[in-house]
Amino acid sequence: LEGKIISSGYFNESSIETEKHAFGRKASLRIRNKDNKTPSGSYAVSDFGISCSGTVKLYYENAADGDELIISYDDMINSAMTVNPVRNTFGYSDRFILKKGSGVISGTMARGFRYVMVDLTGKGTVKKIDVLKEEYPYQSVKSFMASDPYLNTLFDQSVRTQQICTIDGFTDCVTRERVLWLGDAYMDCLGNYYSEPDKGLLLDTIYKHAHSQRENGSLGGYTMTDLSPEWICMVSYDMMWLHMVMDYVLFTGDVKSLTPLNETIINLLGYLNAQKNENGVIDTALGGSGFWEWGFSELEGQLLMSNAYFIFTIERMYRDSYFSQFISTDLYEETKILKEKCRTLFYDEKPGLYKDAIRPDGSRYSLHSQTANAFTLLSGICEKEKQKELVERLMNHEKFGVMATGERPQDTEKIKHDLFKINPVSSMYSAMFVCQSLFANGFHEEALMVMKEVWGPFESLPTLPELRVNGSNNTMCHGWSGAPAFLLPMYILGLHPIEKGWEKTLFMPPVLSVDWLSCVKGTVKTPFGEIKAQWIRFDGGIKMAVTIPDEVTVITKWKNKEHSCSKAGEFTFFIFD
Repeated sequence: LEGKIISSGYFNESSIETEKHAFGRKASLRIRNKDNKTPSGSYAVSDFGISCSGTVKLYYENAADGDELIISYDDMINSAMTVNPVRNTFGYSDRFILKKGSGVISGTMARGFRYVMVDLTGKGTVKKIDVLKEEYPYQSVKSFMASDPYLNTLFDQSVRTQQICTIDGFTDCVTRERVLWLGDAYMDCLGNYYSEPDKGLLLDTIYKHAHSQRENGSLGGYTMTDLSPEWICMVSYDMMWLHMVMDYVLFTGDVKSLTPLNETIINLLGYLNAQKNENGVIDTALGGSGFWEWGFSELEGQLLMSNAYFIFTIERMYRDSYFSQFISTDLYEETKILKEKCRTLFYDEKPGLYKDAIRPDGSRYSLHSQTANAFTLLSGICEKEKQKELVERLMNHEKFGVMATGERPQDTEKIKHDLFKINPVSSMYSAMFVCQSLFANGFHEEALMVMKEVWGPFESLPTLPELRVNGSNNTMCHGWSGAPAFLLPMYILGLHPIEKGWEKTLFMPPVLSVDWLSCVKGTVKTPFGEIKAQWIRFDGGIKMAVTIPDEVTVITKWKNKEHSCSKAGEFTFFIFD
């Protein structure tokens, strides 16, 4: 990649105006002169034209011994056309002490950026900057286009965010750990199925995490790494890996490649069952963290979310023609009993909401979170006849309490919860599960509303952030925030496989009024060829058009009307309400 210099200047200890925006300032230079003063020098910012992931190589000359060179990265710049100072104070920069004369230095690791800022103390100069772009080379198909311009922007943001967060696997982010976290990989894999399904990348991701299995059957939160404290053992991620395996078969049809993982699946299910306490409830305190949120629910427990997802996971496996072999009838029946227990243990009749967790002494925590209550929809803990009432409460903003912005509050005693308040989602990661729960149960407008409320404030950013912090340009480009890369084609276009390898596909547009959306179209790649789909709303009905390859059957569904298309060709339906 080639960069273009867009701003430059000089700095010294008396340059107050420069200190406000340039990196060479007292707050950022960790190394001082022997008289403890900020060295003087110069800076320049280069624009590489696109948010990407890569490693910088920099050529310098005329340096003095001990000069310091600092490289900073971001995918946005501030009004002074320099990199956000937050990037420079929390370890997101590369720092070097130079030797006299000329030389070449390289960044310590691949970073995510569009803009690179170089600060050089003394009178040395930077002659040239090269960037080796490093991200997995898969291409995107346009699997989603809608009449709403914002949704198109969101889809593009999401796909690009997930693409940048790749190396030879899916990483959490490009500016910080660059680690293969399982929870991030779960969402990134789903996005890849709609962007450009790459079986090698997907299989490698699944196997990398399988290789991290411990003796007790659990998987690590990361893949194999020297960073393995106990809290990285997460039952939430364990269950997500099971869904990753099921998704792989559903989207690719390739069962053979997963056969060597049968023992891994059996051992993992055994571990999850072992996390049940004397009440038969999955207890995250037994085996480690749940980690579903960046909010107060992490402090007060994740029991409801973990149990709801366990129910959802076991029932999905039991219904699957291949994965049902791992689920005994006894385990399936125990899951039904667990569902009833959760209704009794967690439901709070006064506000008509579910509590997030119960304490070891059997008492309930005060918290009702939007995320945990949405999980009761996904799992069926909340019965069908009660879902509408629950959703109305979850969407009532007047009942929302404090929204955590991503950091764990240190003093839990200071957290106060009104018994009738709801803790809203605090990250796009947890918002994905809320949207999935709403979409899956027919609450399409509510799900779309959540998407616009949670992702909407970041419309101006080139990529999507880890945290739900409005106004920040410290985006961190986090892959788990790119869930709309699959939520939009899966639920707003309404196109997703229901039998392995897209052999049987559901085309079911969401039930939205014309005021919400008038038309959507998209293309997905399957093992048999492309499926193209489009729907157009009109007063009193909908037009649905689909192009199907050989060996694929598509079920078109609008409200209570279904049609089956089981041969290659183009099909158009006009369905009236």
